[in-house]
Parts: sequence; structure tokens; C-alpha cells
Amino acid sequence: MFALLIAGFLGLASAPANAVVVTNFSLIFQTSQSVIVGTGTLGITDFVAGSTYGSGNAHVTEFDAVINGFNFDFLGHFSALVFTGNTLTAVTANTGVNPNTILFTGNGLQFQYFLNGDPQVLQTGTVLVSQIAPAVPEPSTWAMMILGFAGLSFLAYRRRKQPAALTAA
Repeated sequence: MFALLIAGFLGLASAPANAVVVTNFSLIFQTSQSVIVGTGTLGITDFVAGSTYGSGNAHVTEFDAVINGFNFDFLGHFSALVFTGNTLTAVTANTGVNPNTILFTGNGLQFQYFLNGDPQVLQTGTVLVSQIAPAVPEPSTWAMMILGFAGLSFLAYRRRKQPAALTAA
């Protein structure tokens, strides 16, 4: 019976083989004067370090930002995201982009933001990228932790139920 209980817990603890893992990156847009003008998010499913992701790649699930109060959705508006290890090192923009937009220019992560309004706004700067660590343990971790506590509780219960050893007089 106890073996079946353990087997059931171990079955819960194993993650499904087709589980989708999303890796999120935080984007901070700052000007050359170190003024933060916007933030954004980049989400990639089943991220592989050192890879390049193209515009039509289904792994890129989120790529957006809010800059100077304007929302930008970059999905489909880039031709490549280049990673060196776990670090985003280059974003290549598509050609023929709307002038009321943001462009990733040059090598590395430089950006140019242009708003053709009244007044016109032109800002350039750097995009700082950092990987966001998952905040909550996976279900398999919780299951293993619960199994461990259950095992310790069972051992403590069994020790309490055992009769005291007879002492020789």
C-alpha cells in the first residue's frame, strides 16, 4: 500500500514530456543620457541559448514595449533576434518600417525612436536586456517537496508508535 502511495506521488512529480517552457526577458530602453524612456518584454518558448530566431518563428510569443507612453508590438516587425549564450546581442529590424515607430539600429542593441507628430520626437539609446527568473517552483518541485514532508511525517509517526526498549535491571 505504502509503495503504491509513493509510486503515485512519483508519477505526479514527473513533468510531462511535451511541457512548454517560456523564457521571459525584460527590456529597458534608455537614452544616451541614461534616462529610461520605456520598458518591454520578450517571451520565447523552448528557448535555446546561442540561437537566432526569425520573424516568423513560432517560438517568439511576445515582443512588445511601451516607450514614451506609446505601445509597440514588435512581433513580425523584426527579421532576426540573435543570442550569444543567454544574452540577446542583436535585433535586426525589417526594412520599410513605418516612420512612427522604433528601429533597432547598428550592431548590438541600439535603438532609434522617431515620432512624426507635433512636436517631432527623435531619441536614440541602448536597450538593456535581462532574463527574468521564474518566480514560482514548477509543479514537479512541489510534488517532490510534499512527498519528502510526507515521508518524514510517516517516519516520525512510526517512531512514536514503537514501544520503549526494555532496559535490563
